[in-house]
Amino acid sequence: MNPFRRSIRKLYTRFSASSREKKFKLFSRLFELDDSTLVLDVGFGKRFAHQYILEDYLPTEVCIIAGEIDEQVVRKTASLYPHVLPLVFDGCHLPFRDKSVDVVYSNAVIEHIGDRAQQKLFADEVGRVGKAWFVTTPNLWFPVDTHTSLPFVHWLPKRWRLAAFRSVGRRGDLVLLTKGQLQTLFPDSQVVQLRTTIFPEVLIAFRTRASD
Repeated sequence: MNPFRRSIRKLYTRFSASSREKKFKLFSRLFELDDSTLVLDVGFGKRFAHQYILEDYLPTEVCIIAGEIDEQVVRKTASLYPHVLPLVFDGCHLPFRDKSVDVVYSNAVIEHIGDRAQQKLFADEVGRVGKAWFVTTPNLWFPVDTHTSLPFVHWLPKRWRLAAFRSVGRRGDLVLLTKGQLQTLFPDSQVVQLRTTIFPEVLIAFRTRASD
């Protein structure tokens, strides 16, 4: 990693902990969870030892079903959280009945799953399965891509964007969203921006059961 990217990564790491705390505090304020609550975590993956996920913050008595599409990641993460029911599934085709889950939680997944059509499938599935939901994604207009620590690359046309990602060893695309685009995907949601630096880094679409 070159010195410029290293400095950006250090700066981002400094603020990411604060951003994460704000995110989970908002989630806790919005949803009163107890042992009668069923939470579905779509994107259950702890790829780094220092990474914090929802399960680090919720009481163990809350019933959690969690998973993602990568079986190895699910298996590795599940070994750290024995109170969680792990499953392997595609977020665009959730294997659950309509409104069978009290709260669907998904942190920084929707930007990874494909184009706008795939994102709509994902959003529709969240709304179908969940009575309530809390979906986060990086803000397209934040100038640094938080996945790669590269400035402005996520604003490039797809061909150039993919080339930039490959240059730092990242495979696959990222399709980030604006606040308006996230609102379009989740029309029955409230969409808010979360800011830790001078500009909002995170977008959150949520709907509480009180909205029903």
